[in-house]
Amino acid sequence: MEKGDRVPAWLLIPNTATKDKKPPRCSACIRPSTSGRTNRSGWASRTARPRRCIWCKRGYVCLAPDYPSFGEYKYDFQAAFKRGDYQSGTMKAIWNNMRAVDYLQSLREVDGERIGVIGHSLGGHNSMFTAAFDERLKVVVSSCGFCSFAKYYGGNLKGWTSDRYMPRIASEYGNDPKKMPFDFADVVTSFAPRAFLAVAQKRTTTLR
Repeated sequence: MEKGDRVPAWLLIPNTATKDKKPPRCSACIRPSTSGRTNRSGWASRTARPRRCIWCKRGYVCLAPDYPSFGEYKYDFQAAFKRGDYQSGTMKAIWNNMRAVDYLQSLREVDGERIGVIGHSLGGHNSMFTAAFDERLKVVVSSCGFCSFAKYYGGNLKGWTSDRYMPRIASEYGNDPKKMPFDFADVVTSFAPRAFLAVAQKRTTTLR
């Protein structure tokens, strides 16, 4: 992270991490497209008791950072672009997540060779983008995180082009899926031979 930048995050360590000699499994939980760290770490679930992350309850050490400009994390993208730090909010989030892996590997409660990443919606594709750049993430899980650009709102990529995501999709590629230099199939290919799970619906069903 650049000088002076601090990322709000929850670090959740199960009780077993302080009792067992063997470090527990580890997971970086990446936020969905909603506000606040509470929801991202699983604490807002109606079935989850307050202050208990579902992954932590299963024995994982979890680090759940806020995405830039979401939740408690205020971030000036235009200032960062002008400094030449990043060309997209997506790359800023990837950088933050890679630094999060650095931090996890420094913890005595964590087995640094057994780190995975999981996220939903925005967290789903952000998890994928991070894993494409960081091979230390051995397992990748994306829930409702992606589809091909051509199928995204019939090929209208405007939703991807705000400063917090990838503004060059508009400025360089005219929001045209055919001009994009990559698609999600390429991102998935970059994970090999690591494990990847995509959770996605095939069709929409209306319940009456």
